[in-house]
Amino acid sequence: MSLLHLLLEPVWWNWYLAGVLLLCLEIMLSGVFILWFGLGALATGLFLQISGGFYWPYQMAFFAIVSVCSLLIGRRLIRRVRPLAHVPVLNRRLHSYIGQQAVLEENMVNGKTRIRLDGVYWRGKGPDLPAGTRVIITGVEEGILLLDKTTP
Repeated sequence: MSLLHLLLEPVWWNWYLAGVLLLCLEIMLSGVFILWFGLGALATGLFLQISGGFYWPYQMAFFAIVSVCSLLIGRRLIRRVRPLAHVPVLNRRLHSYIGQQAVLEENMVNGKTRIRLDGVYWRGKGPDLPAGTRVIITGVEEGILLLDKTTP
């Protein structure tokens, strides 16, 4: 039996090797997609090792079925553990300021002002208020912070 024949014939240890390579590729790339195919390859290798092997087209079909099933189950588990409603406000920095309080450094005239948060000046909108007034950020509208006077 030649080395080429061993490498080309899909036996259980080839599936283990493919699974480990896919898992390593998953570690190097971002996302959680290749993981499920790596797990499918490992499961196929385990099934072949336990069963004693079967014809390679059936091995490929088993791999495809297990991979797709693990992908669907994994996506469902990830959504259940980390629902989309709890995704942080990444790339929506202004929304992270909602609920925070600040002090106006400038008068709010005609409902417009600038407000300083984390060393950055942002546009603000709300009722006319003098400088030094404590305000709370109630929302964001078209890139402008909505401000309201806090109660003492």
